[in-house]
Amino acid sequence: MATNQQINLEETSMWLEVSAELLPLVKKHVYHVAVKSHLGQEYDVIQDIIQETIVRTFIQMQRAERGEVPPVLSPLYFAKKVSHNHLLDIARKESRLVRPTNDVIVQERIIRESWFDSTEDVLDDIEKEPLFTIIARVIADLPKKRQRALLIDLALHTAFDEVISPLQRALDKEHINLAKYRNLLPKHPTKKEKQQYSSLLSQAYKSVKEDVRGYLQQDCSA
Repeated sequence: MATNQQINLEETSMWLEVSAELLPLVKKHVYHVAVKSHLGQEYDVIQDIIQETIVRTFIQMQRAERGEVPPVLSPLYFAKKVSHNHLLDIARKESRLVRPTNDVIVQERIIRESWFDSTEDVLDDIEKEPLFTIIARVIADLPKKRQRALLIDLALHTAFDEVISPLQRALDKEHINLAKYRNLLPKHPTKKEKQQYSSLLSQAYKSVKEDVRGYLQQDCSA
């Protein structure tokens, strides 16, 4: 498993910001849950949750860099999801250690409801049309081979039978029909084809992340 020491020093400030955002939220819910087996150890529990969250987020971002998973557009949002799930696990373990009571049920409900209230704000920020407009524009400007690899991967992770997503709407405005990229991967690709696709996909996600970050930094400095 990766350790904090393995995290690139250039990204230290980002991780410090993520930790600073997580601390009050995690602290609030650790004391709300009041897990009996951790009474008097709340500080250690809080630090463990934040450290584990940072490591898991870092690992996910590394996988995204290699093209194994979609890019982490917001490390903070992903970290909030990880720490939220960690707290739910703690509440569930406590409920198994003691006889389930209304208190345990209420505690888990407090985590679910109040945490999702806070993450909804983050989701609103992530899913604003302007951000997806930028992402779609960046995708449209990618070299054709990278663009094709990326769109095939996005199509694999899109539920086309559900409500159209903000990204699909943004891509439509760039005259890109994501649905056309479904089922374009060969059923029995050769080793060379797999390597080429993986390489192109990794390069595409890296380019998109860097270019989107550049757009956002320009907006912040404007």
